[in-house]
Amino acid sequence: MMPLKTSCFFGQISVRSGALILAVLETVIAAVGILLSIIAGSGGLRLSYRYDSIIINFILIGIIGVVINLLLIAGIEKKKPALILPAVIHYLVGTAVLFVIICNLFYIATAIFISTIILVVGPLIIGIFFYFWLIVYSYYRQLKSEVSGNISRLDNPLENEPMFGVKVDKVYSSNI
Repeated sequence: MMPLKTSCFFGQISVRSGALILAVLETVIAAVGILLSIIAGSGGLRLSYRYDSIIINFILIGIIGVVINLLLIAGIEKKKPALILPAVIHYLVGTAVLFVIICNLFYIATAIFISTIILVVGPLIIGIFFYFWLIVYSYYRQLKSEVSGNISRLDNPLENEPMFGVKVDKVYSSNI
């Protein structure tokens, strides 16, 4: 997968700024999700049934999201790729889970109108989440290249990559 080189959001901001914006937004969204789950669990919202285990799961997922995005913010600020890697994995797994949820919603939807909306909006949402993952992944690759001192890998990420775990050096001979 070819990472974004220098900018994102139609070339308007750097990949670093894009990853930072996403981290802050995701942290706020996860915190609001935790708050709403706590309100729903305490009886603040009138639910027809009590879903204690679902509410606890939403709270745990929100806490995990906040922690991972705080690690992402710290990794961006301290320029440490190891702190960004959990967010790269989290965003990719989240996109895959969202894909499964949207497929299930499409499968169980009985009304043609609802199925059509899911069919149109679902891939759009998955594409947006994939682009968000690509931004964070691109900054991770960029930062990893900067930290290792190999800036040329940004231009061609496959350059100097060992094939099948074996690195073959070029041999130049003037006797041939």
